[in-house]
Amino acid sequence: MNFSIGLSGLQAAQQVIDLIGTNIANAGTDGYHRQDVKLAAASYGTGEGTHAGVEVAEFRRATDALLESELIRQRPLSGQVERELSTLETVESLFGDLDAEGLSVAIDRFFNALRELAGQPNSLPLQQQAVWAADAMGTHFANLGVFLRDLEGHVTTEALQTVEHINGLAAEVASLNSEIGTVMLRGGNANIALDRRDQALSELSDLVGVTVVTDPQSQAVSVSAAGTPLVMGNTAGRLEARVQGGNSVGISAEGAEFFHTNVEGGELGGLFALRNELIPELRSELDSLAVAIVQQINRVHVQGVGMGGPFTELAGTPAPTDAFGQWDAGLQAGAIFVRITDLDTGQVIRREVSVALDDTLADLAGAFDGLQSADGTAALWASAAGGALRIGVTDPARFRFDFLPAPLAEAAPPDWTGSAVPNACGIYEGAANDVYALTAVGGGQVGVDDIRLEVRNEAGALLRTVSLGDGYAPGDRLLIGDGVEVALGSGTVADGDTFSVRVLATTDETNILAAAGINTFLKGDSAVSIGVRPEVLDDPSRLAVSVEADMTDNANIRRLADVGGQPVEALGGKTFPEAYRDMVVGLGQEIDLRRNRLDGLETILRQLELRRDEVGGVDINEETARLMLFERMFQAVARYIQAQQSTLEMLGEVMM
Repeated sequence: MNFSIGLSGLQAAQQVIDLIGTNIANAGTDGYHRQDVKLAAASYGTGEGTHAGVEVAEFRRATDALLESELIRQRPLSGQVERELSTLETVESLFGDLDAEGLSVAIDRFFNALRELAGQPNSLPLQQQAVWAADAMGTHFANLGVFLRDLEGHVTTEALQTVEHINGLAAEVASLNSEIGTVMLRGGNANIALDRRDQALSELSDLVGVTVVTDPQSQAVSVSAAGTPLVMGNTAGRLEARVQGGNSVGISAEGAEFFHTNVEGGELGGLFALRNELIPELRSELDSLAVAIVQQINRVHVQGVGMGGPFTELAGTPAPTDAFGQWDAGLQAGAIFVRITDLDTGQVIRREVSVALDDTLADLAGAFDGLQSADGTAALWASAAGGALRIGVTDPARFRFDFLPAPLAEAAPPDWTGSAVPNACGIYEGAANDVYALTAVGGGQVGVDDIRLEVRNEAGALLRTVSLGDGYAPGDRLLIGDGVEVALGSGTVADGDTFSVRVLATTDETNILAAAGINTFLKGDSAVSIGVRPEVLDDPSRLAVSVEADMTDNANIRRLADVGGQPVEALGGKTFPEAYRDMVVGLGQEIDLRRNRLDGLETILRQLELRRDEVGGVDINEETARLMLFERMFQAVARYIQAQQSTLEMLGEVMM
């Protein structure tokens, strides 16, 4: 009798029962694949009378290589979109609804406060309201700017930590490659190690897009990620991430110093997209909006004066010392016009300062320094010490200066020989700076004789003709075009006498004064730094409301209010509210796009995971049924051995 047959049956049944126990115990373990055995007849002896037992020929994992490969490919796609979506949803919650309390409402309140002030330009409470509304708008900008800046830093930290996690998983995969190779070399069952490696690869694919190649002989895998070999057999490489000079995060093989910023797939791909593209784009749009508001408001504010009237001194803000052409503020070559008032004589004269783009702030200060009043006295001083432009009067008891665009009549011999003194007033409404030349046709006594004034622009085109003859009362204002008026006092005018009126749409063709912070309302060059100038915040009466010579008008505050509804070239021809709305709507569209894509990717993943569970998942009922089957096999083989033992004992008794 051959007990080997029975013993082989007991051993095989026990191995299967143990394996079924392993399956049941790991039914809820992530990455575990159901195991099965292949039983085969085991021969003992030779010839026709060979008897066969049973043996475990193979331990098999229930797995589909193509299915596992597709899961590794799809998981990074889903992981990246999910990471981007969760962060963008956080950003959207802070930006809030366009109709809710937030930046959009703050911008509207600021411009509404300016419109309300235009109705009562000398009302200190309304001036305070406008200043406080501007300050509140700046606070909203700063809150969003700081949030995005801090979020950028947080995402950077997460990216660096994720790279370290990737390195840890790569080392684990390499170690499992070694373990699997050792077990297989000894003829053992490496299925558990294979499952652990598959789980590590799955976790790795959640973090970054990977390419996995399996050696069919050794079953070792090679892994590359972010364009870099990460696992080669039993050896694991390392990645390193670093913030580059261009303020982008890059990744490289450790020590290679060849950083690239484009990483696809997984959480790391999402973090790189957020850090290098999505968040910087949002910050840039927000900064562009803040800077556009500062620039457009200040370019108008520079030309006006507040309740205090013209100035004895103005201090700018720190500015670049480079040539103006290097400034990032939309500057251009042109002229700056400054008015100098002599309080002793009452004379007002306008001086022109020419500026080139290769000039610097020091050159501009030199051009202002020493500008003279009507009698040739040096009235202004200027400096650029400390990188900030400062302009002041040489004698505060005598002189004042401003940048009002109020028209001035310039009449002097030999062009003007009459005794009647011309004056200009009004508010120029034209789009470009010009010079009107007014020529007398006919001579004699103003208001008596037949005298007319022909008005021509700088190009020589006749704009209109006005009468100074019978019916004209000396001192009456005559409209000569685009809101500008002239008046002549009593006296005579000679035929052919000419005087000019410079009409200014802007007294700063260069935009340098606003960029340098001279007589500005707002400060800052980003969303984080935008705010009200401290001197205006402390003294709202400095808010420039007037541009006319008598400084009793509300034209400048109306112009400031109108800025809110004007298209801005730097914003792609959009108004401020439109630019912010498009920014928020664009953010919402990015989120919707990712939600839709994530829904599709998750559907695919669910289908793949269901199929994987069908192939390799553990069904407790099936395993229980198999357990009962092999328990009976064990019992039957045990009875077989017992029968053999009984037979042997019986034969022994007979033989005795």
